[in-house]
Amino acid sequence: MATRRTHPLEFKRSAVEASNQAGASIAGVAMAHGINANQLHKWRRQLRGSESIVAESRILPVTLIHDTEPGSTRQATSEGIAADADIQ
Repeated sequence: MATRRTHPLEFKRSAVEASNQAGASIAGVAMAHGINANQLHKWRRQLRGSESIVAESRILPVTLIHDTEPGSTRQATSEGIAADADIQ
């Protein structure tokens, strides 16, 4: 059975950057780097995902509403604040 190859992060970034060049084909870049095109697609997704996590972070507005209904099912915290979240 063949052993699994591991590639340094710089090698992966180099291959991904080459595949992002105008007119570059994934298959051609993969062949030039000695890897399978599926592997290059996976690295592209991984590197795009790791860089976009910070870029897509947002702070959302929150409105706190004091609940005075006697039959409420909300749970109060130790600070006496109850909260429901409605994410849309």
